[in-house]
Amino acid sequence: MMLIKNLARALRLIRLLNYNSSRNCGPLSLELTLTSACNYKCYFCVEHSYLRTSGARIMQMPDKVLNSVLRAVKELDIKEVLLGGDGEPTLHNKLDDVIMSLPGRSLKIITNGSRLGVFTEKLFRRLDKLTVSINSLDADTHKKIHGYDGPSQLPDILEKLKKLLDMKNGRKKIQVNYVMTADNCGELDTVVRFIREYDVSVTLRPMSVWFNEVSAKAMGRSQKENIYESVCSELEKGADGRLRDSLEHMKRSFSIEANKKFRNTLLPCYTGFYIAFIGADGA
Repeated sequence: MMLIKNLARALRLIRLLNYNSSRNCGPLSLELTLTSACNYKCYFCVEHSYLRTSGARIMQMPDKVLNSVLRAVKELDIKEVLLGGDGEPTLHNKLDDVIMSLPGRSLKIITNGSRLGVFTEKLFRRLDKLTVSINSLDADTHKKIHGYDGPSQLPDILEKLKKLLDMKNGRKKIQVNYVMTADNCGELDTVVRFIREYDVSVTLRPMSVWFNEVSAKAMGRSQKENIYESVCSELEKGADGRLRDSLEHMKRSFSIEANKKFRNTLLPCYTGFYIAFIGADGA
């Protein structure tokens, strides 16, 4: 199935590289920021981190611009749309309309998980992928990393996550994102138990330092190496299914050598043809 999907993308890429201005031809994928607002202030977030003194610029895509973008998606035959960007997409009041207006497209959403209740069975059925950023399975640490007020929201998020996982194709559609920092780097065993219990894929990676204020929250080299060794040990025990896939991804993410190779690798020249980005201001 993956081979067929990649072949289709390759053929479309050939069409793009042989672009003809007399016909409509858009990128393979579009990342769309419906709103730059967010109800969390995750400390590693470039836009909303509570560690930064400068406040985020809050914008919501105007209806006129949004309608124009949705028409362009159809006219340019863009096959894949990702709702994410600098804000929390579930805060946009037209999210339902956007999801239902894109039939025949591969639709993906990245959310902080705080509003999973908005995904009814009808909406969830339209999604190809729902990525939920949890980042800690400890209630207090979850609150600390995500930077919200009041009691920990983790229990409610996990309860709603279970309901979505039990929907049709739930375990195929849902992925949990997990950024590992100095505050949660001791949770690997908890993550492994979580994957086994929930039977869900987890993408776990070390936090990137994008601005100076967050540098104190980054893991040291020895911590990364310890996690790498622990992941290798778990793999040697004979993990399978989603646990094995998740561990293999963790192994690549925490491999020092792999990180060096990535830093020395240039993106292919056709990257701009593959994915386009539109912010909440329409730019």
